[in-house]
Amino acid sequence: MEKIFRVCFTSDLHGFLFPTDYRGKEEKELGLFKCANRFGKDGNTLVIDGGDLLQGSPLGTYCHDTLDDPRCFAQVMDRCGYDFVTPGNHDFNYGIDYLGRYLDPLRARCVCQNLVREDGSTLLIRRAETPEDYFATAIWT
Repeated sequence: MEKIFRVCFTSDLHGFLFPTDYRGKEEKELGLFKCANRFGKDGNTLVIDGGDLLQGSPLGTYCHDTLDDPRCFAQVMDRCGYDFVTPGNHDFNYGIDYLGRYLDPLRARCVCQNLVREDGSTLLIRRAETPEDYFATAIWT
């Protein structure tokens, strides 16, 4: 029996979860919730996000400036079935501690190899994994 391996990839969501640009009441063709129902997790599907989630929308600003809590983004990514994420450059806009508070409760694995301090130590040691460590055992076997 033939199996189809599928990859669903999002990137640059910039905090736009809902299908709105927050300028009007009409639904727009944007936002994570507009496409997440198409992911179809079936055991042969990977769902990956390429970063830039935390900053860029009124919702992202509210979560940072008012709540000081990015965990709602982790909850949404988990419910949408993400397997892997990687931080984008804008995910660092609110600082490494804020990014860590998003990644810590996230069930998806953070795959990132180039987050190091000047002394060479790993910046996100609890959550980041190198592609060699994870992909070889989890995806290709």
